[in-house]
Amino acid sequence: MFDDLRIRLRSIFHRRRIETELDDELQFHLDRQVDKYVRQGLAPEAATRRARLELGGLDQVKEECRDARGVRPLDDLAQDLHFGLRVLRKSPSFTLVAVLTLALGICATSTILSWIDATLLDPIPGAADTGALVSVMRGTISEHPTPPFSYADYVDLRSQTQTLSGLLAYHHDFMSLTGVGKAERIYGALTSANFFDVLGVTPVLGRGFTPDEESAPGGAPVVVVSYAFWQNHFGASPSAIGRTLRINRHGYTVVGVAPPGFQGSTGALREDAWIPLSMDRQVWGGSRFNDRGSFWLNELGRLKPGVTSAGAAGELNVLMQRIAATTPEIERGPNQITLDPLWRSPFSANVYLYKTLPLLLGLAAVLLLLACANVANLLLMRSVGRRREIALRLAMGAGRSRLVRQLLAERGPSAASSRPPACRSRSRAM
Repeated sequence: MFDDLRIRLRSIFHRRRIETELDDELQFHLDRQVDKYVRQGLAPEAATRRARLELGGLDQVKEECRDARGVRPLDDLAQDLHFGLRVLRKSPSFTLVAVLTLALGICATSTILSWIDATLLDPIPGAADTGALVSVMRGTISEHPTPPFSYADYVDLRSQTQTLSGLLAYHHDFMSLTGVGKAERIYGALTSANFFDVLGVTPVLGRGFTPDEESAPGGAPVVVVSYAFWQNHFGASPSAIGRTLRINRHGYTVVGVAPPGFQGSTGALREDAWIPLSMDRQVWGGSRFNDRGSFWLNELGRLKPGVTSAGAAGELNVLMQRIAATTPEIERGPNQITLDPLWRSPFSANVYLYKTLPLLLGLAAVLLLLACANVANLLLMRSVGRRREIALRLAMGAGRSRLVRQLLAERGPSAASSRPPACRSRSRAM
């Protein structure tokens, strides 16, 4: 097995050397046979003719040896592609029209499919198993256009749920940054301590947040920065850990760097910094942390294995009703909990875009079909002018399957190669 593999690899990567060795070996055997017959009394011309007849023809033997190597399909493919390029060079106008037509269809389709992938299949780049993540909503978007949960409600739901393996909370907005170069505005978020754990995101440098950093109001002036922020402001230096950033006029110690590609928990938005929820007053001057009546947090949950969104929503509804019953003095509005997949989250830009997905998918399919149909028509018109060529190849003994491969790869059969004419009609073309 290893010998066969070695021979095949040599045939692929050292083709010229193998062909030279084959020519030398066959010529050696032919010369020995000629010498043998000359010693038996035949004239040199007769001896050469008899030796060639017994050997069966050098070209046929070469073809048999090439077949024995087991790399014939690769040889055919290389020859087909080589001939296809020559054919395209001979008709530049046809090539230009076909390439531009296909490029237009492929580029438009790729653009649409890339957007669909980022919206539907990978709404939070860098997060693990986004299919198990759900957006937790109280009421409807029309009823609650603002974040629907207070911190106290979030803590109660997180501690009592049995259907979610994790529940995180966040609030994002613009922040003012100073202390590293000129002042600028960045987009950041206040998050619960389990933010990175629930999303399945591991910092490439440093750490995330600890539970103590979430629970003590104003007692955790720490920040995790994005990978792009780390590169742009710290030159990707490991010494960034422990440095101080001034955000909204307060100092925060950098304790971690998020992995490349991760931009936060909200699709279509890029966040550069994450700070514990306990720092709400220092970041935005609010007094919402201990106020059960302040609804300022969005929530994301991760379903436990085997739990459906409907099952988790049912449990959270029961918990929310229980919380509302124990705090009747708080006016919350509707307490109905709904769970949405991330690509349909009401708190991301995708909520305005996902409804166009079917239309965009149909448009992508139509564009690609039109491009293929146009190129097919061009090839059909071109094939009319090649009827004589194809008929000639069939008359010389080329097989139909070989001709089909030739047309698919714009490559003629072995007649276009550099082998002698005797090989064209007696070997693979038959």
